[in-house]
Parts: sequence; C-alpha cells; structure tokens
Amino acid sequence: MPSGDDMDRAIRALETGAALPADSAGLLADLLEAHTTVEVGSNPPKGWLITDMASLDVARCILGESGSALEDLKKAVAALREGQAFPQESSPVLAALLNKHRQLEWPAEPSEGWLAVRDAAHAVAAAVVRGMM
Repeated sequence: MPSGDDMDRAIRALETGAALPADSAGLLADLLEAHTTVEVGSNPPKGWLITDMASLDVARCILGESGSALEDLKKAVAALREGQAFPQESSPVLAALLNKHRQLEWPAEPSEGWLAVRDAAHAVAAAVVRGMM
C-alpha cells in the first residue's frame, strides 16, 4: 500500500492532467467493483456514502452516460476489464474519488470488505504515481 504522500501525489497529478495508465484499468475496475460488493455493515468508515457517490461519478465518466447507479457501476467495471482506458479528460473526477478515500475516517476495526475498498484505492493511486515515473 502506498504512503499517504503517494496518495497525495496521485491526487495532485490527476488534478493537473495526469492519467491513470491504460494498463492499470483493471485496478480501477477492482476499486469500482469493491464499491459495489462491500457490505456497509454497522460500522463503516465515516464518509463512505459520499465516497460511494464519487465512485459512481467515475463510472459515468467511463460510460459517458448515466442510468441506474448499480448498473452503471457494473457496466463500467465490465468496460475496464475489457480493456477500455479511463478517459484522461476525466482525471479530475478520479482525483476527487481518491481524495474522498483519503478523507475517510476509519473505525478501529474495519471489515474485510472495507479493507478491500481501501486497498483498491491505494492500488489505483500507486498506479498513477508509477505512471508518472
């Protein structure tokens, strides 16, 4: 998992026009899929709902349209897994999602599902940082 500095670097880079490398689309698919499969449970991280909404914004950038939230997320995951790259012009939207992840307030003992969401967000940030090198 990257450090907080790596997450910050990825967010700043995406806000200024950097892109998620095309070969890292699967990592973004993992993140969006984690958002669709995690059980909220009785003790989610504070800020989870706004973060989920930001994941929907990312999905709709991939699709270029909007419909049912869950279907949009599933279609975006499928498109990424089929090799569609995340559009560079939408990098600020991805930065906003990573920023929401950075702002989550974690409970003392998060569930395995939420840990998977966190790890997927860090993997996307690490891919952006690697793409800058």
